[in-house]
Amino acid sequence: MELPDDLVRRVREGRVVLFLGAGATKGARMPDGREAPLGNELRNRIAERFLGSEYSSEALAWVAELTSSHANLYEVQDFITEQFRALVPSDDHRLLPTFR
Repeated sequence: MELPDDLVRRVREGRVVLFLGAGATKGARMPDGREAPLGNELRNRIAERFLGSEYSSEALAWVAELTSSHANLYEVQDFITEQFRALVPSDDHRLLPTFR
């Protein structure tokens, strides 16, 4: 993929901001080697904890919306935090702070 010259110039000048999306944890692992719970796995954990396994076939966004309206927001946030707290960054993640 070829990048526009203007974008390359701005990157070299340190005049860009890196935005990361929902898949930014891809490649990170738990201390025991398991992958981070992404997409369907995260949905299943949230559904099982707050709604019941019958919601495990629904979209993550819908499960999150239902959970937010049926459970204490702080409890939900704490649960999600615990799903990612122990992640060990990949070698690629470790490169991020070296970018200008």
